[in-house]
Amino acid sequence: MARIRNKIQRQFERHLKTDDPARLVGEMRARAAEAGNAECVDFLDGLLGFFEAVEKTYEDYEDKNKMAVRNLDLSSSELTESNRTLERLNQSIAAMLESLGPAMLFFNKDGVCADTFSRSCLTLLEGDPAGRYIWEVLACTPEEKASFQKLLGLAFRNISAMTIEDLFRIAPTTYRHSQGLIISIKYRPIFGKSGALQGILLIAEDVTEETHYKALAQEREKETEKILRLIQNKKDYLSLIVQIEEFFLSENPLFYEQISLVELKGDLHTLKGLAGSFYMDDFAETIQSLETVMVKADMTLRSAFEQIETVIPEIFAAVEGAKCFIRSIFGDVEALYADTVSLRRAELMAFYRDLSAQDGLEALKTRYYEAFLTVPINDLLRVLDQHIRETATALGKPMKPSRIEGDSFRVPAGIYDDLFSAFVHLVRNAVDHGIEKCSERILAGKDPEGQIIVRAELFTQMDEPWFRIIFRDDGGGIDTNKIRERMKALGMNPAGQSDQEVTQNIFMPGFSSKRGVSIVSGRGVGLSAVSKEVRKLGGSIFVASEPGKGTTFAIDLPYTEREALLVAEGVGE
Repeated sequence: MARIRNKIQRQFERHLKTDDPARLVGEMRARAAEAGNAECVDFLDGLLGFFEAVEKTYEDYEDKNKMAVRNLDLSSSELTESNRTLERLNQSIAAMLESLGPAMLFFNKDGVCADTFSRSCLTLLEGDPAGRYIWEVLACTPEEKASFQKLLGLAFRNISAMTIEDLFRIAPTTYRHSQGLIISIKYRPIFGKSGALQGILLIAEDVTEETHYKALAQEREKETEKILRLIQNKKDYLSLIVQIEEFFLSENPLFYEQISLVELKGDLHTLKGLAGSFYMDDFAETIQSLETVMVKADMTLRSAFEQIETVIPEIFAAVEGAKCFIRSIFGDVEALYADTVSLRRAELMAFYRDLSAQDGLEALKTRYYEAFLTVPINDLLRVLDQHIRETATALGKPMKPSRIEGDSFRVPAGIYDDLFSAFVHLVRNAVDHGIEKCSERILAGKDPEGQIIVRAELFTQMDEPWFRIIFRDDGGGIDTNKIRERMKALGMNPAGQSDQEVTQNIFMPGFSSKRGVSIVSGRGVGLSAVSKEVRKLGGSIFVASEPGKGTTFAIDLPYTEREALLVAEGVGE
């Protein structure tokens, strides 16, 4: 290349003081040859090749330099285009976030929120979340903050067997908005290419209007459930109305016959629980207000009677409302009786065929007893699942449907009616006191949903037929330390008693280690009501508990046979 040669030519002129190095080298070689200096001749012969190599090196260097410049220009262009693409992407993300109604933000393993978020955060979460801790953005309580930090550690260190979605069920699900809006909070995990958790996406949405309409739908659903409950349990509902009238509204109200404040509170709590199961909310709330007053230290039986007298008009109104509701479903309430047995035409025709067959008096009595005077034990126990679900919903505790196990046999419901009514207290107590909150169960590595298993089985004791009903929950168990503290507060001495012996005190009237009266629970009168009905039938009740694993109640009862039932009803020999 001429330009390269000219550049080298100038270097020769500058350093070797010649513009024709080939001519100069040739002259020097001739003189060296004449002088016989072979080494000098060899050197000068290679010098021309050296000059050519330098020229070639220059050429190669310039070619590489040009290529590098072109590559640099190309890289710069690609970088510029990449920056433009990234900018467009950021703008697209920002536009997408701004176009969505929900507030969206991201936070990392330390709980620090990213700079990228939707503008809806400014209104729905009332502030700029960038760089702030998520528990600050959500205005968490100290307890919620501690729980949040713990679940972040479990999630990002991947040391829990639970899924990320299950773990974040214990994080706040609502934001307490200053304007009264109902803001729902949801969480979504963000995973990297390696599958590791990179961050959490929070989605906040205004569900105020949706919640309002959902509440209306739930109210209608509740009304429908109330009608179905009445149709399916007409006898129990009418029986409850009769009990309330006899206890409060008759000429000689039964509440005046109570001989102790503890028994009075127990009967009130039983009626409240039964009323709640039939959605008699007005009556249940009236009794709740009485329970709240009766826990005062200076309350006497006489003053308790006076308190009841003040709410008689409210109770009367609640009963009349219940009767009106019954009339709207069945017509004339006076034609209905609590002890009416409903039978299908097919059952009557089958019994008529038995009468016509004349197979013998004993067989006919057995058929009559089984068809008209008994009910399957599983039917009575299955009703309790409604109370379990309702109590769990009221307390915000997710529960699986209860499971019925064991033997299938029939019992004379008339004999055991009061006991099965009292079982309402037992299952409500299990949900309220036994089953932990969802967050506690998750942190303990348990299924977020609790469950109660009910088992019925027949057995023989002293050559007599008995049956056992077992209620087992998978909750947190009974804290015997709290029971010991309660025993001391009541003037009892738990010293020398084993944990198992101490636990049996929960059946004592007025005994409770939990404070507070609600529509779900009272002041320790629920389990005593169950124990009272069990003893009345000649049975026994026992409780066993394992901390962190759950509690088991076992009720043993004599199995009332047909003849005993007839004697109890006043028609035996």
